[in-house]
Amino acid sequence: MSSLAETSPTHDSPSDAKPSDSSRSNVLALWVMRALALLATLVCGYLVWVALSGGDAAGCGGTMDCDEVLRSKWSKWFGLPVSIPAMSLYFTLLLTLVFAGPRAPDNVRDLAWTAIAGMTALTAAAGVLFVSLQLFSVSKLCTWCITVHVCGCGLFLLTLVAGYGATLK
Repeated sequence: MSSLAETSPTHDSPSDAKPSDSSRSNVLALWVMRALALLATLVCGYLVWVALSGGDAAGCGGTMDCDEVLRSKWSKWFGLPVSIPAMSLYFTLLLTLVFAGPRAPDNVRDLAWTAIAGMTALTAAAGVLFVSLQLFSVSKLCTWCITVHVCGCGLFLLTLVAGYGATLK
């Protein structure tokens, strides 16, 4: 009796079953992306809590004045902390990354990588925008915000490196 992998036209032959170095590195990139998305989601969650509680962010002072950044006019969007839509985006990205691996059906994986490309482009653009605002408008930096934006830019670069998942198949 033959297995599905042996009979399916979309899978490699059994002699090709051993993953190549390229596919292993792309799977590693996928796991790094998942870790970055999780970190960004958690940090955004912390920033939501700080903003809604009116408290002070931990570990900031001097040039890294998180409280001044988090209370600036740029920290709100339609009256809500920008960390709320950011957390939603990173959590959605994290969920989408679950469907981007080599075990997902081709059509699901392709759709996931299309969504990931769009979301990571948005995270990188937001990172550049908000770091620029911190530098040139607020004249202070927030360690927590910078962490999120580094994750976002890293996710975008890894999306480009992983080739939108083309070699994860």
